[in-house]
Amino acid sequence: MCNKKHFIIYMSVSFYFSYLFILPYVFDSIDAHRVVSMFLFCGISLATYLLKLERLSILHLYMIGCFSFIYGRYFVGSFFEDYSDFTLGYGVYYHPTSLEITNSFFLFNTGFFFFWCGIALFIKRNDHLTVICNGKEKIQDFAKKGCVFTFLILACCLPFDLYNKIISVVNYGYDGLYISQASYKFNFLRLVSIVLPVSFSLSLFSKSKKLVLIACLFVFVYSVLLLLVGARESIITWVFCTLWVYDHGKSKKVSSLNLFLLFTLAVLISVAVEAYRGNPVTHGFILFDFLYKQGFTSVVAIPAWHMSGYSIYSLITMLVPVGGIFSMLGVIKSSIDINLFNYFAFSLNPEFFNNGHGLGWSVFLDIYHLSQKNIILYFFLCFLTGISIAILNNETFKKPFFGMVFISLIPKIIYLPRAGLFIYSNNFFYYSLFICLLLLLYSVAIKFINLHGRKRVKI
Repeated sequence: MCNKKHFIIYMSVSFYFSYLFILPYVFDSIDAHRVVSMFLFCGISLATYLLKLERLSILHLYMIGCFSFIYGRYFVGSFFEDYSDFTLGYGVYYHPTSLEITNSFFLFNTGFFFFWCGIALFIKRNDHLTVICNGKEKIQDFAKKGCVFTFLILACCLPFDLYNKIISVVNYGYDGLYISQASYKFNFLRLVSIVLPVSFSLSLFSKSKKLVLIACLFVFVYSVLLLLVGARESIITWVFCTLWVYDHGKSKKVSSLNLFLLFTLAVLISVAVEAYRGNPVTHGFILFDFLYKQGFTSVVAIPAWHMSGYSIYSLITMLVPVGGIFSMLGVIKSSIDINLFNYFAFSLNPEFFNNGHGLGWSVFLDIYHLSQKNIILYFFLCFLTGISIAILNNETFKKPFFGMVFISLIPKIIYLPRAGLFIYSNNFFYYSLFICLLLLLYSVAIKFINLHGRKRVKI
């Protein structure tokens, strides 16, 4: 657990957090809330540094995600009036009240803090990935054979998946990638989104440089081609995931300078893709424009905090991937019942939603509605979700199975501040199930080979 130094850090941050939330209410100003939020993030960033974890832990990736998708907009809005707008445009314009904006600050800051506490309190300094499979030849053999099998699946499915995406973009523009959000149906090509991360994690446990290289090639080709059709999430999250793997696979840590250069590269990629999609830099400096636009999550949250009327099935599918089962049973008849952000986007502007326009979402919004808007339960669930990530991170360096699942999940965890809870919980289930199936196939194949070998000896 925590030593004395950690306890002092946590108590200091808690006091700092409580004190800062007195100030904005005294001044009753949106600007005060924005500045306080910025200082809160800086204070927790300092506490993260004082924890003396490995240079790029999952906690650092969480902080990078929160800054990029939420706090960056608060930061630039504190200094430049052009970046201080809270109007939500989605075909129609939503102009929030001061109270709604104030509530969004409070809910984001508290959710961010308790989520951080869950990770920080339980995360441990980790060993190198290279020592996980030492003396475990069976794990390495399974990983090698699993890699070959997943590569065959990717070689068959990946070209069709990319072809369908390219055709959609050619016919409908960038929004064509998401035009299917208005309907819910099974597509076997979604298998790529499960197999690709698992193949990457398996290659790391195989201890084969050739297999790692092939897995990286699949990831690179897939991410770059998605980038060419206007989707930037994949390449940015995979770059940070690869950096995390590199950082845990070498005795020499990734320098802060390299991390900053990588973040700068991610910004440039994002801005370039945004311009390619017809949204060039509109507010001057590239970095500020990036933080302003990516921080749109903080604006979406303002009306989303108090939405109601959604189906109970949206909360269930948030935790477990049973949307397909509900759909077959006829319980769910529309995609707006699959998750909360579909429901929210549809309720704002059905026509925009049906045409493939997205809004973005946040794990904090999902947890808030999962808690039924109970603030205490919201704090607890944010804390509990952070703990689950920390425990999974710790088990990665003890048990290869959890390591394979966790590494597959890293790109999703980075994106949590911009996406829903389901991309973490549902994909945890998918990756675990797929790896279990691979283990079952491997065990059956080994038994068959051994049995076949004995029969040949008897002859």
